[in-house]
Amino acid sequence: MTRDDIAEKVHAGCGDLTSKEAARRVTKKVFEVLAEALEAGTDVSVHGFGRFLIKDRKARQCRNPQTGDMMTVPAKKVLQFKPTPGLQDRVNA
Repeated sequence: MTRDDIAEKVHAGCGDLTSKEAARRVTKKVFEVLAEALEAGTDVSVHGFGRFLIKDRKARQCRNPQTGDMMTVPAKKVLQFKPTPGLQDRVNA
């Protein structure tokens, strides 16, 4: 499902309250706000949906599978998503 697909669903769900273009702009802005918060290092929680978390992954040693040489994988931030139990139940149903 793409962002435009989501905007179409928003428009269909709101009926005559919004135009298709307004639904697209709102959907785009919501995702921009989420991305900006995550870029700033803030966890994002959406009630009834889930949480987007920023985790720090430490640098580690590993072996290059092609050469067998040891190499260092640098530290980085990792984005995780944890669904709410209600969403998890809906997906599994």
